[in-house]
Amino acid sequence: MSGPLVGRDHERQQVYTAEDLSGEHTVLVDPREIVELRQILGQLQAQPWWTGNFSAEPITLVANRSTQQSSFDPVQRRISLSPAATDLNTLAHEVTHAAVHDRNYREAPHGPRFRALHVMVRAAILGPESGVDLAEQYRRFGLALGRLPGVETPGESVFNEAVYRNQHIAGWPGMNTPAHRGPIAL
Repeated sequence: MSGPLVGRDHERQQVYTAEDLSGEHTVLVDPREIVELRQILGQLQAQPWWTGNFSAEPITLVANRSTQQSSFDPVQRRISLSPAATDLNTLAHEVTHAAVHDRNYREAPHGPRFRALHVMVRAAILGPESGVDLAEQYRRFGLALGRLPGVETPGESVFNEAVYRNQHIAGWPGMNTPAHRGPIAL
Protein backbone atom coordinates (compact mmCIF):
# COMPACT_ATOMS: atom_id res chain seq x y z
CA MET A 1 0.00 0.00 0.00
CA SER A 2 2.16 2.90 1.22
CA GLY A 3 5.43 1.33 2.28
CA PRO A 4 6.12 -1.00 5.17
CA LEU A 5 3.24 -1.47 7.54
CA VAL A 6 3.63 -0.59 11.17
CA GLY A 7 1.15 -3.13 12.45
CA ARG A 8 -1.29 -5.80 11.56
CA ASP A 9 -4.61 -4.92 10.00
CA HIS A 10 -6.56 -6.24 12.98
CA GLU A 11 -9.33 -3.61 12.66
CA ARG A 12 -10.13 -4.41 9.03
CA GLN A 13 -13.40 -6.24 9.62
CA GLN A 14 -14.64 -3.55 12.01
CA VAL A 15 -13.86 -0.88 9.39
CA TYR A 16 -15.81 -2.82 6.74
CA THR A 17 -18.77 -3.29 9.06
CA ALA A 18 -18.79 0.36 10.17
CA GLU A 19 -18.74 1.62 6.60
CA ASP A 20 -21.50 -0.81 5.62
CA LEU A 21 -23.67 0.30 8.54
CA SER A 22 -23.16 3.98 7.78
CA GLY A 23 -24.01 3.48 4.12
CA GLU A 24 -26.87 1.02 4.27
CA HIS A 25 -30.19 2.28 2.97
CA THR A 26 -28.48 5.22 1.25
CA VAL A 27 -27.31 6.17 -2.21
CA LEU A 28 -23.85 4.86 -1.19
CA VAL A 29 -24.84 1.25 -1.84
CA ASP A 30 -26.76 1.73 -5.08
CA PRO A 31 -25.04 -0.23 -7.87
CA ARG A 32 -23.62 2.04 -10.57
CA GLU A 33 -22.05 1.59 -13.97
CA ILE A 34 -18.25 1.77 -14.10
CA VAL A 35 -18.53 4.67 -16.57
CA GLU A 36 -20.48 6.72 -14.01
CA LEU A 37 -18.04 5.84 -11.23
CA ARG A 38 -15.15 6.95 -13.47
CA GLN A 39 -16.87 10.32 -13.94
CA ILE A 40 -17.36 10.68 -10.18
CA LEU A 41 -13.71 9.75 -9.58
CA GLY A 42 -12.61 12.34 -12.15
CA GLN A 43 -14.75 15.03 -10.50
CA LEU A 44 -13.31 14.15 -7.10
CA GLN A 45 -9.73 14.33 -8.39
CA ALA A 46 -10.46 17.73 -9.96
CA GLN A 47 -11.56 19.25 -6.65
CA PRO A 48 -9.15 21.75 -5.07
CA TRP A 49 -9.24 19.63 -1.88
CA TRP A 50 -7.85 16.62 -3.77
CA THR A 51 -5.32 18.51 -5.88
CA GLY A 52 -4.04 20.39 -2.81
CA ASN A 53 -3.51 17.28 -0.68
CA PHE A 54 -2.85 14.32 -2.94
CA SER A 55 -1.03 13.28 -6.12
CA ALA A 56 -2.03 14.98 -9.35
CA GLU A 57 -1.38 11.72 -11.20
CA PRO A 58 -4.79 10.36 -12.19
CA ILE A 59 -6.24 7.22 -10.69
CA THR A 60 -7.79 4.85 -13.20
CA LEU A 61 -10.84 2.73 -12.45
CA VAL A 62 -11.52 -0.71 -13.90
CA ALA A 63 -13.92 -3.56 -13.28
CA ASN A 64 -12.32 -6.85 -12.33
CA ARG A 65 -13.55 -10.43 -12.55
CA SER A 66 -13.33 -11.26 -8.86
CA THR A 67 -16.69 -11.51 -7.16
CA GLN A 68 -15.07 -10.92 -3.79
CA GLN A 69 -12.35 -8.32 -3.91
CA SER A 70 -11.85 -4.70 -4.87
CA SER A 71 -8.46 -3.07 -4.50
CA PHE A 72 -6.15 -0.13 -5.13
CA ASP A 73 -2.83 -0.81 -6.87
CA PRO A 74 -0.41 2.00 -5.92
CA VAL A 75 2.14 1.13 -8.63
CA GLN A 76 -0.38 1.44 -11.46
CA ARG A 77 -2.58 3.98 -9.58
CA ARG A 78 -5.55 1.83 -10.43
CA ILE A 79 -8.72 0.99 -8.52
CA SER A 80 -10.16 -2.37 -9.49
CA LEU A 81 -13.78 -2.95 -8.43
CA SER A 82 -15.49 -6.28 -8.06
CA PRO A 83 -18.70 -6.61 -10.12
CA ALA A 84 -20.55 -7.00 -6.81
CA ALA A 85 -19.14 -3.72 -5.50
CA THR A 86 -19.67 -1.06 -8.14
CA ASP A 87 -21.02 1.53 -5.70
CA LEU A 88 -19.99 4.78 -4.07
CA ASN A 89 -19.24 3.04 -0.77
CA THR A 90 -16.55 0.84 -2.34
CA LEU A 91 -15.24 3.64 -4.56
CA ALA A 92 -14.76 5.89 -1.49
CA HIS A 93 -12.98 3.07 0.36
CA GLU A 94 -10.52 2.41 -2.47
CA VAL A 95 -9.95 6.13 -3.14
CA THR A 96 -9.03 6.41 0.53
CA HIS A 97 -6.33 3.77 0.05
CA ALA A 98 -4.97 5.96 -2.77
CA ALA A 99 -5.03 9.01 -0.48
CA VAL A 100 -3.17 7.10 2.26
CA HIS A 101 -0.58 6.05 -0.30
CA ASP A 102 -0.18 9.62 -1.57
CA ARG A 103 0.41 10.90 1.98
CA ASN A 104 2.95 8.09 2.55
CA TYR A 105 1.37 7.03 5.83
CA ARG A 106 2.98 3.93 7.26
CA GLU A 107 0.43 2.11 9.35
CA ALA A 108 -1.97 -0.80 9.09
CA PRO A 109 -4.08 -0.49 5.89
CA HIS A 110 -7.26 0.39 7.82
CA GLY A 111 -5.60 2.28 10.65
CA PRO A 112 -6.52 5.61 12.27
CA ARG A 113 -5.30 7.87 9.45
CA PHE A 114 -7.04 5.70 6.84
CA ARG A 115 -10.27 6.14 8.81
CA ALA A 116 -9.83 9.91 9.14
CA LEU A 117 -9.18 10.24 5.41
CA HIS A 118 -12.10 7.90 4.68
CA VAL A 119 -14.42 10.29 6.50
CA MET A 120 -13.03 13.16 4.40
CA VAL A 121 -13.32 11.25 1.11
CA ARG A 122 -16.94 10.39 1.86
CA ALA A 123 -17.61 14.06 2.63
CA ALA A 124 -15.86 15.08 -0.59
CA ILE A 125 -18.13 12.78 -2.59
CA LEU A 126 -21.50 13.16 -0.83
CA GLY A 127 -21.16 16.06 1.59
CA PRO A 128 -20.40 16.48 5.29
CA GLU A 129 -23.31 14.42 6.63
CA SER A 130 -22.03 11.31 4.88
CA GLY A 131 -18.65 11.79 6.55
CA VAL A 132 -20.24 12.47 9.95
CA ASP A 133 -22.29 9.26 9.70
CA LEU A 134 -19.14 7.25 8.96
CA ALA A 135 -17.20 8.90 11.81
CA GLU A 136 -20.09 8.08 14.17
CA GLN A 137 -19.98 4.40 13.17
CA TYR A 138 -16.22 4.30 13.67
CA ARG A 139 -16.73 5.81 17.13
CA ARG A 140 -19.36 3.18 17.97
CA PHE A 141 -16.85 0.45 17.11
CA GLY A 142 -14.21 2.10 19.27
CA LEU A 143 -12.12 2.95 16.19
CA ALA A 144 -10.20 6.20 16.58
CA LEU A 145 -9.63 8.64 13.75
CA GLY A 146 -6.02 9.67 13.27
CA ARG A 147 -4.66 13.19 13.15
CA LEU A 148 -3.98 14.52 9.67
CA PRO A 149 -1.66 17.52 9.96
CA GLY A 150 -1.65 19.52 6.76
CA VAL A 151 -4.78 17.93 5.27
CA GLU A 152 -7.63 20.37 5.03
CA THR A 153 -11.31 19.46 5.23
CA PRO A 154 -13.04 19.20 1.84
CA GLY A 155 -14.74 22.47 0.91
CA GLU A 156 -17.11 21.03 -1.66
CA SER A 157 -18.55 17.69 -2.69
CA VAL A 158 -19.12 15.98 -6.03
CA PHE A 159 -22.81 15.60 -5.24
CA ASN A 160 -25.04 18.13 -3.52
CA GLU A 161 -25.29 16.84 0.05
CA ALA A 162 -29.09 16.67 -0.31
CA VAL A 163 -28.52 13.61 -2.53
CA TYR A 164 -27.18 11.74 0.51
CA ARG A 165 -29.66 13.18 3.00
CA ASN A 166 -32.70 12.50 0.79
CA GLN A 167 -31.69 9.05 -0.31
CA HIS A 168 -32.29 7.30 3.00
CA ILE A 169 -34.88 4.67 2.22
CA ALA A 170 -38.30 5.58 3.61
CA GLY A 171 -38.85 4.08 7.04
CA TRP A 172 -35.14 3.77 7.82
CA PRO A 173 -33.56 6.50 9.95
CA GLY A 174 -30.17 7.93 9.12
CA MET A 175 -27.31 6.24 10.94
CA ASN A 176 -26.48 9.33 13.00
CA THR A 177 -29.67 9.24 15.06
CA PRO A 178 -30.20 8.55 18.79
CA ALA A 179 -31.66 5.12 17.95
CA HIS A 180 -28.29 4.10 16.50
CA ARG A 181 -25.94 5.55 19.12
CA GLY A 182 -23.85 3.43 21.47
CA PRO A 183 -20.84 1.15 21.19
CA ILE A 184 -20.72 -1.93 19.00
CA ALA A 185 -18.33 -4.81 19.43
CA LEU A 186 -17.63 -7.63 16.99
